[in-house]
Amino acid sequence: MAVIRAIEVTAIDLPPLRPINLGGRLKLETAEGVVVRIETGDGLVGWGESAASPNLSGEISEGMVAAIRRFLAPLLIGGSLDRLGALRPMLERAIVGNPAAKAAVDLALLDLAGRSAGKPVCELLGGARRRQMAVMRMLGNATIDQDVAEADAARRAGMSVFKLKVGTRALEDDVAAARAVRAVIGPEAKLSVDANTTWNEDTARDFARVTGTLRLAYVEQPLKADDLAGMACLAEVFAAPLCADEGIGRLADIEAHHKAGAARGASLKPIKLGGYIATKAAAERCTALGWHVNLAAKIAESSLATAGLLHLAAAVPALDWDLTTTNHYLAADIVKQPLAVENGVLTLPEGPGLGVEVDPAKVAEFRRR
Repeated sequence: MAVIRAIEVTAIDLPPLRPINLGGRLKLETAEGVVVRIETGDGLVGWGESAASPNLSGEISEGMVAAIRRFLAPLLIGGSLDRLGALRPMLERAIVGNPAAKAAVDLALLDLAGRSAGKPVCELLGGARRRQMAVMRMLGNATIDQDVAEADAARRAGMSVFKLKVGTRALEDDVAAARAVRAVIGPEAKLSVDANTTWNEDTARDFARVTGTLRLAYVEQPLKADDLAGMACLAEVFAAPLCADEGIGRLADIEAHHKAGAARGASLKPIKLGGYIATKAAAERCTALGWHVNLAAKIAESSLATAGLLHLAAAVPALDWDLTTTNHYLAADIVKQPLAVENGVLTLPEGPGLGVEVDPAKVAEFRRR
């Protein structure tokens, strides 16, 4: 019987390839997050990771470390892996909120349980329905020319799913960027836009009025997270369906958006929903409601969290809005063999647990000083 002996949590700062536009005036210069290491008495180790996201989950890495050390880890030490089902409700009650901290622990527990059972994590989540997932390329550069150049390079590398960040420039520039990107990726590629809550209703209507021919796959979170009435009005204006992101932090939010007619799909992130088990339940509810599903990481998580998202993506009922992974935006990784997009897709790692091996030296190298 595997019993949890020790839990370590480390705040890390990972270097992005270049500053990343997060919407509005926000730019990511350093990818902050935490790494969790859980060890059993017989020497088995499981790893988890979550990004810090003050503007999304409300958490910073120092707070995530404190939440795990003070409230979550004490409940797990001495616990048996065969009682994880009973432990998870305790973890949820231990501290209000802190979904990203809980997601990091949840992923480490899944990795540990998979390694203990000799099974991949996707099997613990109900089994793999797919083993290759199309990956979305997010475009959020300072200039239209840079967006076009990045889109063209990604298209040539085999990518066929794109999302353009809007709301950081004048409306006419957002429109011009969307048109230019569509022209370079061609009519068959998927293109969506994400305003990250930065638009008001008038701006969104103006964008909808002049982009109806662009065949957008969806329009993500044009208004504030709690403006369901405004979102419902926009749903009647846009030719493309609306996707809720910042507005979805729990199952009840999915029900509220559906009841209001405020969206027809969701971008689901484990760091918002509190873990991978909870995110799978949210994806199942979306499918039951006839909603579209996108699974997404927060910029920029390493191949460790990416592996977790791949196992989740393999197990959910539907993934028609594809997968948004973010490790390829990093200049360095903490996994010995980083996961790489090939011809526009990521392949499910093989082996027990998450199927990737963390390099402890890299965790130490990027530990926040």
